[in-house]
Amino acid sequence: MYEKSDGLHFDLMAYVLDRPYIFSLFCRAYPDYYEVISRPVALLKIRSQIKAGQYSSLEAVEQDLELCFCNAQTYNEPTSMLYKVSDMVVKLAVLQGHCMY
Repeated sequence: MYEKSDGLHFDLMAYVLDRPYIFSLFCRAYPDYYEVISRPVALLKIRSQIKAGQYSSLEAVEQDLELCFCNAQTYNEPTSMLYKVSDMVVKLAVLQGHCMY
């Protein structure tokens, strides 16, 4: 399970250059984030869960990845770099045959 899903994770992670995707946001930096986003998730958390064998399937990994980028698009303005990067990652995933949204 780890090897197969880890490849997907790192393919997508290669396109994510901004830290908010990789690291959990801190309450002090973005106090309203946790009011807007009910299920926050960061790529490092997803990676840790993959390594720990906490996902039961590749689909579960993909769901968390989708959530990560959906959260970015929900919280950020469409003109922001974070929104645009998340949109690019989603489009890339769709092109590679991974269903997002």
